[in-house]
Amino acid sequence: MTDEVSKDEAVAERAPMTEAETPKKSGFFNNLSIRNKLVALLTVFGLSPAIVLFVILELQGGPFHQVLAQGLAINATKMMDVIERNLFERYGDVQAFGLNTTAQDPANWGNPSDRNPLVGAMNGYMTGYGIYQLTLLVSPEGKLLVANTVGPLGKPLNTKGLYGKSFAGEQWLKDVMAGKFLEGDGLSGTNVTDAHFSALVDDVYGSKGAYSLIYAAPVKNAAGKTVAVWANYADFGLVEDIVGAFHTEYKTGGQPKTELTLLDKNGAVIVDYDPTAQGWTKYPRKPNVIGKVNLAKLGVEAAVAAVKGGSGSLEDTFHARKKIHQAAGYATPKVATTTLVSAGRGSFERLSKMSTRCGIRRS
Repeated sequence: MTDEVSKDEAVAERAPMTEAETPKKSGFFNNLSIRNKLVALLTVFGLSPAIVLFVILELQGGPFHQVLAQGLAINATKMMDVIERNLFERYGDVQAFGLNTTAQDPANWGNPSDRNPLVGAMNGYMTGYGIYQLTLLVSPEGKLLVANTVGPLGKPLNTKGLYGKSFAGEQWLKDVMAGKFLEGDGLSGTNVTDAHFSALVDDVYGSKGAYSLIYAAPVKNAAGKTVAVWANYADFGLVEDIVGAFHTEYKTGGQPKTELTLLDKNGAVIVDYDPTAQGWTKYPRKPNVIGKVNLAKLGVEAAVAAVKGGSGSLEDTFHARKKIHQAAGYATPKVATTTLVSAGRGSFERLSKMSTRCGIRRS
């Protein structure tokens, strides 16, 4: 009897439980339908690569910003080298022009006629180089001896009114007569002014906002005596065009928000190239900014560093006006052929936004 009971109990244990007797598994995922489980799994696996990439970017943020800043410094140096090479040629031009024997002949002085061989030479320099606004020969006492009569495009230019003007108070004339030249790496003999708005050029051309660099050098006779001073008024648009060409490279490379800034030796802005933020397509030279906004005095780190000399980069600075963080690159001339001494600032947004701002500043 006992054996039969045991067999019955064993059969009962092997018998399947009814639905009511089956225990339910707990948990949110287990309670989902098969369809919803598939959706959840696909979502998790789809987001995983993005999450991993985000984590990697966050972890690599420091090195990325470092590389970004170093790239800005390299580009700032390249831009400064191109500017310096072009201005170096202007440094030598004025000395070469003064070697023209027609400039040393008093018979050509005070004669504004186009038949004057010296006027003809000046006009040839104007059209041949295409970057000068005025070219003047002035006596040591400040009297205008000869001036060009055509502009860089060969159009007639009325400069006769300049013959009644005294240049005695011009600093470039005083400096040349005192032997004060911009020197560096063995170079000497040319005085170079800071970039400035030129009322004289505006008067002659009937323009507004002409911006110039003046290169001046002594003209000596056969005995080695300084008999005159030759001065070339160079259009600073040459430099602005170089900055614009570099910005085009950034834009072509998919970084149209790039900002490029060029400063003078004291840290004042002389080129402010930021088309996207400022909303323009043709560079506007703004008198309320150019030469007046001094980034070094405002404490902008890249500007302060650039004015001190050399080149380098900063991984994280803050743009007070735009309220964004920046990477920065800056550079100064290798040879003092110009008073321009610095270029560059750059910025970045959070990597999580997958957008990088640079320039010498960039976005």
